[in-house]
Amino acid sequence: MNQIPLDAKGVIFVVSTSHMDWDWRATFEQYYSIGITSRPNADPITPVRATLDKAISLMQDVSNPGYQFNLAEVAWLKRYLLDKPTLAPQMVLLENKFFFLGGGITSPDNLVCNGEAFIRNYLTGRNYVKSIGLGNLLTDICWIPDDFGHDPQLPVVLNAMGMKAVSFWRVPGNEPVPPDAYRPTDPKIKSVQDELFGNSVCFMWKAADGSVTLTQQMYNGRNCGYGIIFNQDGTHADTGASTLNSFVQLGFKPASICDQELYVAPCGGDFSHPSFDLVRAVDVYNSKYYSSTGIYAVMGTFVEFADRLLEDTHQLRTIQNLDASNFWTGYFATRVQLKINQQRTVNQLMAAESLVTLLNAVSNLSVPVFTALTQQIET
Repeated sequence: MNQIPLDAKGVIFVVSTSHMDWDWRATFEQYYSIGITSRPNADPITPVRATLDKAISLMQDVSNPGYQFNLAEVAWLKRYLLDKPTLAPQMVLLENKFFFLGGGITSPDNLVCNGEAFIRNYLTGRNYVKSIGLGNLLTDICWIPDDFGHDPQLPVVLNAMGMKAVSFWRVPGNEPVPPDAYRPTDPKIKSVQDELFGNSVCFMWKAADGSVTLTQQMYNGRNCGYGIIFNQDGTHADTGASTLNSFVQLGFKPASICDQELYVAPCGGDFSHPSFDLVRAVDVYNSKYYSSTGIYAVMGTFVEFADRLLEDTHQLRTIQNLDASNFWTGYFATRVQLKINQQRTVNQLMAAESLVTLLNAVSNLSVPVFTALTQQIET
């Protein structure tokens, strides 16, 4: 990380990542192997295999230091290592360059998902990461950039899992095109988004049982560096620097500690492809804009940002029972069926798990058989 000037008014932590859905418009294996070559009014999606190839290549390139990559969906790495089974020991050397954002199998939805499924998502992913010797790359944060609304009591489970902080994007008020009927009838009532914009997008989120979690809302979305990371010809550092400057000028109230403003600039859209231009953009921003803004940019991580603030949380306000659940998507009714399906599936899997435990206690089946049964349940 660049040396931050002692007189810097503030710091932007530029987080290089890529939001890679398990299955969105294609299947998991299609996303991994071939991507999507064309999309209406959107860039093609690079295969996840190529994305990880590029990220690891950039991090291993000693001639171009400074690049970092943050991965929120462990399932992709697990699939990748099936193709490259000897790579995991080499990745141990990427400490302080490669980070797991929480270590979940995927980036989970916290409204639709059954609570047990939400927890097991992280338990399974983190256990896998540790089993291949990469536990030193795990971070204890919850990164949920694409959840369509949030459970008001989410800090309860995050505290129980030992997560020190959470970062999310979507809250009521920043829907792409909310219908007129969604807007509050009382003009004095602000949307969650407007309230956070004016009073700081970083705060301590307190649940009904007293659980408290450091929280950062991605006001400008999960990808403030779209042009930097989707274009690969090496000519977008100036554009990227301008993008970072515009981000600082948005006007939302940032976090603050010891009279220094702290910003998080997540750079990770849908299946974003890594680019060293992001590092160059940080350098160009500092040379062109730092003197006027006083805000210094560094390639950093959300956990670094969180650790700085957790040194002294007294300057952060506390929001009791934040209700960001009512995010308009146009399909509220289907959420009910999704939750029912989730509940049924989780109950069946937990019942199967209990039966395997009972069989292990009373039957004469071999250890390999029980191991195979357990693996089937987990996958």
